[in-house]
Amino acid sequence: MEESLHADEVVHAMASLVRSSFGPLGAETLLFCPPEPPILTSSGYTILHYADMTKSHIAHPMKSFLMQKVRAVYRDMGDGVSQYLLLLDLILQRIEISRVWSTAFATAKSSIGPLFHATFDTSTIRTAVIFDAFHEAARAIVTTALTGLFNPSVVAFLADLTVDWMFKSVAASFHHLLPTTPADLHVYLDHIQRHANDTLFQLSMGPLDASRITRRHEYL
Repeated sequence: MEESLHADEVVHAMASLVRSSFGPLGAETLLFCPPEPPILTSSGYTILHYADMTKSHIAHPMKSFLMQKVRAVYRDMGDGVSQYLLLLDLILQRIEISRVWSTAFATAKSSIGPLFHATFDTSTIRTAVIFDAFHEAARAIVTTALTGLFNPSVVAFLADLTVDWMFKSVAASFHHLLPTTPADLHVYLDHIQRHANDTLFQLSMGPLDASRITRRHEYL
């Protein structure tokens, strides 16, 4: 058999030896009339003899690792190594199918984005974001979320504190003007959401309104 550097091909070749030991229809025999273990007298010896004759497992670390496992199973189970190889071959075939699908999906995902923008970007209507209006909208959202939990004066204070803190953090984190376009606004909000868990801290002492969301490199 042709030597291969891939473990799945080596396992498939060894599993083919087990199937072919039952004749031209060995695979069908194993599928419809599986014999009791051990499935074939001296089949384990045949498989190990094939590996020793090729010496191909020495040329690749994965083959060496595979042969160590096969020999360990053979020492413990004898011809039971045949079932081990058949199961291993089946598992690797399933993994290969999943790998091919994942690779194809990742390729399609990476190409869909640029294709979408190239197709529809020219027909996009761009509208500038009025920062003051967004600021008021954010305050209204926070106020609505807190209404009923505290009295009106506390709700107003927390809404102002939260919104002012958020926009001040954005400006300090990016070191330039606050967002004026939808794209800039998306980047800023994405930054806050993505890093909030590990970069948000509060000052136990001192003025709370002096705290802000910092970038990781500022304190690590």
